[in-house]
Amino acid sequence: SEPLYRDMVNTIKDGRTWSGETINRRKDGTSYDIRLTVSPVRDSTGRITHYVSVASDITERNRLEKQLREGQKMQAIGTLAGGIAHDFNNIIAGIVGFTEMLLEDIPIDNPMHRRLELVQKGAYRGRDLVKQILTFSSRSEQIKKFASMSSILKEALPLIRASLPATIEIRQKILTEADTIFADQTQIHQVILNLCTNAAYAMREHGGYLDISLTSIHASTANCASYPDLKPGRYVRLSISDTGCGMEPEVVERIFDPFFTTKAPGQGTGLGLSVVHGIVKSHDGAIYVYSKPEQGSSFHILIPEETSHYTPETEESAFTQGGNECILI
Repeated sequence: SEPLYRDMVNTIKDGRTWSGETINRRKDGTSYDIRLTVSPVRDSTGRITHYVSVASDITERNRLEKQLREGQKMQAIGTLAGGIAHDFNNIIAGIVGFTEMLLEDIPIDNPMHRRLELVQKGAYRGRDLVKQILTFSSRSEQIKKFASMSSILKEALPLIRASLPATIEIRQKILTEADTIFADQTQIHQVILNLCTNAAYAMREHGGYLDISLTSIHASTANCASYPDLKPGRYVRLSISDTGCGMEPEVVERIFDPFFTTKAPGQGTGLGLSVVHGIVKSHDGAIYVYSKPEQGSSFHILIPEETSHYTPETEESAFTQGGNECILI
């Protein structure tokens, strides 16, 4: 930038060493972050004869620092949201309880009965909102068991197809058989539906393709730069991509923040992706998003793959052998 360049020139003209961070460009036109140090070199009389410039590529360092800040921010927000949600839940419990007792005492034909029903309906909405906040902050109860990710996906696909317009085509690829995870199936189901709903919203104007794929990857110390939030091991990766409007970088940075939304008022609470983030983190997984304006978006969900203590569930027989039981009706 002009101010930074001016500061650098004035500093080295005064005979001092200048150091700072800036952006440089490669021969192919791509930019990268550098740490630049420019020092004057003097002759025996003390006169500046030339300058020495040392530049270090700090692109990867800046990326990792940014991810660390994002992780710390999400953890702080989760802690705050979880504490508020518990207190709010206690308030709503009182409203729900007293409203239900009043509804039992007031006749249905009384106008007050209808008004109390509206109060009760609003309280229930508040209770559901609290559940979402607690899920985001990883404080909700979970019922985890061994399950196949492809089976969960196959259960969700009919619901997804039914809710999408004809202008959106679903393309599904299951590229691995090693897809066993230890998870709350209802919550994983919620993750899939939420991401697919958002993808459909991004393609609402012109339609497009919704690509859903399932693969298996291995995260190790060698490729920790690609998967900085993961411990070494095998993971099941669910990828959900769309060909929609995409997102600006500043939007991508905030999509997991509670109550942040780009939708019009009344079309979303801004908690959907926050809940997705909380669910994935509570399963010791990670979520990555890649998006550019007018180039669509891709969400990658990674959940640890389980290989031990897993026995596939067997279907119950359609015929049950009877005996000499008595049935009391």
